[in-house]
Amino acid sequence: MKYTVEIYCDNAAFEEEPAREIVRILRHVADKLAWEYVPPDVLFFNDLNGNRVGRAVYSEEERPTRRMRSPAFRAGWPTENAPVTASEEK
Repeated sequence: MKYTVEIYCDNAAFEEEPAREIVRILRHVADKLAWEYVPPDVLFFNDLNGNRVGRAVYSEEERPTRRMRSPAFRAGWPTENAPVTASEEK
């Protein structure tokens, strides 16, 4: 399952204090979710001026699987297929 919130911040309500307007919208989304046992498939929301600026979408989409990297790769150690630099040949 996946819940995505999109907020478009390109209008007057976001000019002076964009963070405050974003927080107000996210609180609206949180309040809506707190009072409903099952989130709506799509929840549209407006800015302080009444303009529709985004939506929250609930979907059954599965999480994409990622290929896990080895601890050696994360540490920056050379792996079997990695090219060897001149400093590593010595």
